[in-house]
Amino acid sequence: MNEKYLICEEGLRNVVQDGKKVGWEFWLRIPYYAGVPLSMIDHLKVTIDGEAVPEEAIRFNTSCGEVFTLQELETVTTYRWEYGEKARITVLQDDGLAPGRHKLEVDVALRIIYMPKGNSSYAWAEFDVE
Repeated sequence: MNEKYLICEEGLRNVVQDGKKVGWEFWLRIPYYAGVPLSMIDHLKVTIDGEAVPEEAIRFNTSCGEVFTLQELETVTTYRWEYGEKARITVLQDDGLAPGRHKLEVDVALRIIYMPKGNSSYAWAEFDVE
Protein backbone atom coordinates (compact mmCIF):
# COMPACT_ATOMS: atom_id res chain seq x y z
CA MET A 1 0.00 0.00 0.00
CA ASN A 2 1.41 3.40 -1.00
CA GLU A 3 4.81 1.92 -1.94
CA LYS A 4 5.44 5.04 -3.99
CA TYR A 5 5.66 7.03 -0.76
CA LEU A 6 7.42 4.47 1.45
CA ILE A 7 10.96 5.85 1.00
CA CYS A 8 10.98 9.57 1.75
CA GLU A 9 12.35 12.23 -0.56
CA GLU A 10 15.07 13.25 1.92
CA GLY A 11 17.16 10.47 0.40
CA LEU A 12 20.33 8.98 1.81
CA ARG A 13 22.99 10.70 3.86
CA ASN A 14 26.02 9.61 5.80
CA VAL A 15 26.01 9.77 9.59
CA VAL A 16 29.07 11.52 11.00
CA GLN A 17 30.14 11.34 14.66
CA ASP A 18 33.31 13.01 15.94
CA GLY A 19 34.32 13.74 12.34
CA LYS A 20 34.10 10.09 11.26
CA LYS A 21 31.46 8.43 9.05
CA VAL A 22 29.84 5.72 11.18
CA GLY A 23 26.95 4.77 8.93
CA TRP A 24 24.13 6.15 6.82
CA GLU A 25 20.45 6.88 7.15
CA PHE A 26 17.20 7.42 5.30
CA TRP A 27 13.56 8.16 6.17
CA LEU A 28 10.67 5.77 5.82
CA ARG A 29 6.88 6.06 6.01
CA ILE A 30 4.63 3.34 7.38
CA PRO A 31 3.16 1.15 4.61
CA TYR A 32 -0.29 1.08 6.15
CA TYR A 33 -3.28 3.41 6.53
CA ALA A 34 -3.05 3.54 10.34
CA GLY A 35 -0.40 3.60 13.04
CA VAL A 36 0.82 0.48 14.81
CA PRO A 37 2.87 -0.28 17.93
CA LEU A 38 6.50 -0.89 16.99
CA SER A 39 6.14 -4.50 18.12
CA MET A 40 3.87 -5.05 15.11
CA ILE A 41 6.75 -4.53 12.66
CA ASP A 42 7.31 -8.07 11.45
CA HIS A 43 10.43 -7.29 9.45
CA LEU A 44 12.40 -4.41 7.99
CA LYS A 45 14.84 -5.51 5.30
CA VAL A 46 17.26 -3.05 3.72
CA THR A 47 19.41 -3.57 0.63
CA ILE A 48 21.94 -1.08 -0.69
CA ASP A 49 23.40 -1.46 -4.19
CA GLY A 50 22.20 -5.07 -4.32
CA GLU A 51 23.76 -6.06 -0.99
CA ALA A 52 21.54 -6.99 1.96
CA VAL A 53 22.22 -5.04 5.15
CA PRO A 54 22.64 -7.27 8.23
CA GLU A 55 19.70 -6.96 10.62
CA GLU A 56 22.08 -6.19 13.51
CA ALA A 57 23.26 -3.01 11.73
CA ILE A 58 19.79 -1.46 11.38
CA ARG A 59 18.35 1.00 13.92
CA PHE A 60 14.79 2.35 14.07
CA ASN A 61 14.69 5.93 15.41
CA THR A 62 11.38 7.17 16.82
CA SER A 63 10.12 10.72 16.44
CA CYS A 64 10.72 11.29 20.18
CA GLY A 65 14.39 10.29 20.00
CA GLU A 66 14.30 6.66 21.15
CA VAL A 67 16.46 4.25 19.14
CA PHE A 68 15.80 0.52 18.84
CA THR A 69 17.48 -2.44 17.16
CA LEU A 70 15.18 -4.60 15.06
CA GLN A 71 15.37 -7.32 17.69
CA GLU A 72 14.28 -4.85 20.38
CA LEU A 73 11.28 -3.76 18.27
CA GLU A 74 9.66 -7.14 18.90
CA THR A 75 8.81 -6.08 22.47
CA VAL A 76 8.21 -2.32 22.08
CA THR A 77 4.53 -1.66 22.78
CA THR A 78 4.81 1.83 24.30
CA TYR A 79 5.85 3.56 21.07
CA ARG A 80 3.87 3.69 17.85
CA TRP A 81 4.70 4.34 14.21
CA GLU A 82 1.86 6.59 13.13
CA TYR A 83 0.47 7.07 9.64
CA GLY A 84 2.30 9.91 7.89
CA GLU A 85 5.16 9.87 10.41
CA LYS A 86 8.65 9.57 8.96
CA ALA A 87 10.83 7.07 10.79
CA ARG A 88 14.58 7.63 10.56
CA ILE A 89 16.35 4.38 9.74
CA THR A 90 20.06 4.28 10.54
CA VAL A 91 22.48 1.68 9.23
CA LEU A 92 25.73 1.27 11.16
CA GLN A 93 28.55 0.89 8.63
CA ASP A 94 32.17 1.95 9.01
CA ASP A 95 33.02 4.75 6.56
CA GLY A 96 29.35 5.14 5.54
CA LEU A 97 28.50 5.26 1.84
CA ALA A 98 30.94 6.33 -0.83
CA PRO A 99 30.05 9.50 -2.75
CA GLY A 100 27.91 8.84 -5.82
CA ARG A 101 24.68 7.17 -6.85
CA HIS A 102 23.22 4.36 -4.72
CA LYS A 103 20.17 2.13 -5.07
CA LEU A 104 18.21 1.66 -1.83
CA GLU A 105 15.66 -1.15 -1.50
CA VAL A 106 13.33 -1.59 1.47
CA ASP A 107 10.92 -4.36 2.39
CA VAL A 108 8.66 -3.72 5.39
CA ALA A 109 6.08 -6.13 6.78
CA LEU A 110 3.56 -5.40 9.53
CA ARG A 111 1.52 -7.86 11.56
CA ILE A 112 -2.11 -6.80 11.36
CA ILE A 113 -4.58 -8.72 13.51
CA TYR A 114 -7.29 -9.06 10.87
CA MET A 115 -4.85 -9.84 8.03
CA PRO A 116 -3.56 -13.41 8.57
CA LYS A 117 -0.90 -13.02 5.88
CA GLY A 118 0.19 -9.63 7.19
CA ASN A 119 0.94 -6.52 5.20
CA SER A 120 4.20 -6.36 3.24
CA SER A 121 5.48 -3.54 1.05
CA TYR A 122 8.57 -3.22 -1.11
CA ALA A 123 10.02 -0.04 -2.58
CA TRP A 124 13.25 1.13 -4.12
CA ALA A 125 14.80 4.46 -5.01
CA GLU A 126 18.10 5.83 -6.25
CA PHE A 127 19.86 8.72 -4.53
CA ASP A 128 23.11 10.62 -4.84
CA VAL A 129 25.28 10.77 -1.73
CA GLU A 130 27.83 13.53 -1.26
